[in-house]
Amino acid sequence: MRELKQCKDLYGPLSESNMRLLRNMLRKPNAATWQLAKRIVITAAPIITLDMAVKMVAPSWVKALPDPFTVRRAILYALRAQKEFRVREAGWRHDG
Repeated sequence: MRELKQCKDLYGPLSESNMRLLRNMLRKPNAATWQLAKRIVITAAPIITLDMAVKMVAPSWVKALPDPFTVRRAILYALRAQKEFRVREAGWRHDG
């Protein structure tokens, strides 16, 4: 998923270990990987973790382990939110 390269935490691009965890969640998710991956900040502005993004896009009955499709949708949702945030912030700064 090439969009993973667009994910950023508070320090910039994601570390290789966090990228690996996200790729594992997209390929073959399991409970142990989810426990580690859900805490990863995937966008810094606004701050959204993978767990937060999954909760925003998943049906209410998804309680435990999200499927790869839901994880992908969550990442795409967070990246869209990040783009919208930047556009709003840029507009606010230029309204002066």
